[in-house]
Amino acid sequence: MQYKEDYLKTAPLFAELDERFIGSLADYSELRTFSAGTAIVRQGAQESWDLGLYVIASGSVRIVRSDPPDPDRELTVLGVGECFGEMSVLDGEPRSASAIACEETECVFLGAIDFREALTVEPKIAINLLRMLSRRLREADQAPLD
Repeated sequence: MQYKEDYLKTAPLFAELDERFIGSLADYSELRTFSAGTAIVRQGAQESWDLGLYVIASGSVRIVRSDPPDPDRELTVLGVGECFGEMSVLDGEPRSASAIACEETECVFLGAIDFREALTVEPKIAINLLRMLSRRLREADQAPLD
């Protein structure tokens, strides 16, 4: 469907990709809607039905990590075009943080198998993913320690 393609085009992760390739990704993706306050993914979860990449189509998502003694440490807030869930897709480990909808939020969900296949077919995605992960690592390195 055209609207999923439009949403995927807003994501820097899929920047500069061929229209047909984005259309193919859209065919394998699904649109998911979440109410404000809903946990989209939970830290520690590893459900196979939920393993995949989320691209925010509308709304915003709070990424939080719960570790003693800080039960809800906010790592960041993501907006339209940004994505989350890539770490578990890449390494197969449980979710490292929770993602909570700040408001009604719509996401394009691309399952792990389809996303991994896209990485092997289109190297631009892998390069964009490395850029995104590097940026996030730099931001984490520069964050003040409590």
